[in-house]
Amino acid sequence: MANYGKNNGLINEEELNRVLSNTLRKSSSTSGTIVAVIIITLILMLISPLITFIVGYIVGIISGALLGNQIVAGFAIFGITIGVKDIPLIGGFLGWISGFLPRATSTKNNN
Repeated sequence: MANYGKNNGLINEEELNRVLSNTLRKSSSTSGTIVAVIIITLILMLISPLITFIVGYIVGIISGALLGNQIVAGFAIFGITIGVKDIPLIGGFLGWISGFLPRATSTKNNN
């Protein structure tokens, strides 16, 4: 066993191996954490459009029940013929599309 200057504060070979193995163990747990974060991010990227579609579909059901005839008449102004039963699907589609659009925030400067 080599001695790396025990008298002047340096560590021996066994201590060096222990420190290096602890460092490697911490490194592997960190890489596991990084992989887990990447997997969770990918899952959320796949599920997020589905969630926005479902929310839009539910809002479409409520809108169709409350304002169905007015919505159909509004589409008819632009030459689009739909039925009241199509409103939830259109709401879900618009919710899904809106998930891909950037969200802009505005701030008011008092100066």
